[in-house]
Amino acid sequence: MDKTEIVEHLTPLHIDPHIHYASHRILEQDWYGAPHRSGDLRFVCILNGSLLYSLHGQEQKISAGHVLFCPPDLPIHLRAHEQHTELSSFYGELIPRASWAQQDYRLHPEPQHITKLSDNHKHIGQLFQLCAHCYNTTGPYAETQMNTFAKSIILCLASNWNKHDNKQQDAGMSPRMHDMIAYIRSHLSNTLSRSTLSQEFHLSADYINQLFKRELGNSPGAIITRERCREAHRLLHSSDLSIGEISRAVGYNDPLYFSRVYKKIYRVAPSNTVNE
Repeated sequence: MDKTEIVEHLTPLHIDPHIHYASHRILEQDWYGAPHRSGDLRFVCILNGSLLYSLHGQEQKISAGHVLFCPPDLPIHLRAHEQHTELSSFYGELIPRASWAQQDYRLHPEPQHITKLSDNHKHIGQLFQLCAHCYNTTGPYAETQMNTFAKSIILCLASNWNKHDNKQQDAGMSPRMHDMIAYIRSHLSNTLSRSTLSQEFHLSADYINQLFKRELGNSPGAIITRERCREAHRLLHSSDLSIGEISRAVGYNDPLYFSRVYKKIYRVAPSNTVNE
C-alpha cells in the first residue's frame, strides 16, 4: 500500500473557507468569462437571467436559481445568455494553507458542477451578495463575516451534493473504470495497489495511473485510500465492530496507522467518530 498518496477528504463541517475575491455583477448579453487562472475554487450563483455553460465543447443553458462550482483544473467557459444577467461569485480555498489545484484536499460529498437551489435554499443568493458586500467593506470583521457566509453557502449546497454524490461519480466513469472501482470496493480487506489492478485487468501500471488521473482526478493510491476510509466511516456509524476490527476489514493491519490515515482524511480520529 502506498502510504504517501493521502489526499485529505473534508466533510463540510470541517471546512474553514478563506475567500480571496467576491463580486456581484450585472452582465451585458454575450459577456464572456474564460476559465480562471488563479488556482482558486470558484462558486457562481445566477440570480437573474441565464448563462451558457461550456465544458469540453458541450454547452448548456443555466438559468437563475442555480449555483456553479468551477474547480481550477477544468476548462469551464461562461457566457451571458440574456441582457442584464445578474450573478454573484466568490473565489478561494476551503481550508487555509492548502490548495485544491495541488490536490492537498477534496470535499466529501463531492461538489456538483451545477446545483439547482431548492425552495428551502433560496436565501443562498442573498448570502452570495453578502460575501461580495463584505469583500468591498473595510470593517474590522468583514473578512471573517465573508468567510462565514461562504461556509454557510457550502453547507447548504452540500445537502444537495450528498443526495447525488454516488450517481454523479458513477455517471462520469467509463465501463472499465466502473469495473476497477467495483473491484476495489469488493477487495478492501486485501492488498490493493496500482500493481494489483494491473494484474487483475491486464493493463500496464502506468496506463492505469493515467486512467485514474483522467477520469477521477486522482492517483489509484489516493482513490484506494479514499474507498477504504469511506467504508471505515460507514462501519463506524453502522456496526458494533471495534476500531481494530474495522481497521482490518478495510485493509489496515496496523490500527494506529489506520487511525492516522483516517484522521488525515476526515480530520477527526476514528474513536471520536464513533462518539459523534
